[in-house]
Amino acid sequence: KDDVVFQLTERLREREDELQQVCHERDRLEDQLKLRGNLPVHLDVAYEELLAHCKEREEEHKKETEQHLREKFALENRCLNLEEKLEEQTRMIDAYEQEVIAEKDEMEKEIRKCHHRLELAVEEIQEKEQRMMSLEKMVDRLKDENDRLLD
Repeated sequence: KDDVVFQLTERLREREDELQQVCHERDRLEDQLKLRGNLPVHLDVAYEELLAHCKEREEEHKKETEQHLREKFALENRCLNLEEKLEEQTRMIDAYEQEVIAEKDEMEKEIRKCHHRLELAVEEIQEKEQRMMSLEKMVDRLKDENDRLLD
């Protein structure tokens, strides 16, 4: 965008410089004509042609300037539209990131709960195993005592 605007601005400056040169030349010739007074016919025609050429160049310059301005405004509008789209996309991405973060936090919380329940279950199983072992030992002792009493 900046390159195009820069190029258009440079072309506009070049055209303005050309227009100033032509206008300066016209003014110089007009001054010369005023100093001479009565002019031969061919100089009158040359002056009229030069004047017509100057007006034509001014008109071309005006049209090119208007075209450059239209192009510049179109580019600026396009850039603004792209910036708005980018901002909207950024807002959408931010919102999505917030949703993902919230889901991640919720999942981590659920995982911690599951780990805690798992730890409690493991502890409960260990306690039951210890009781089972204790009961098995007790059964073995009772069995041994019963066998001893029966002998």
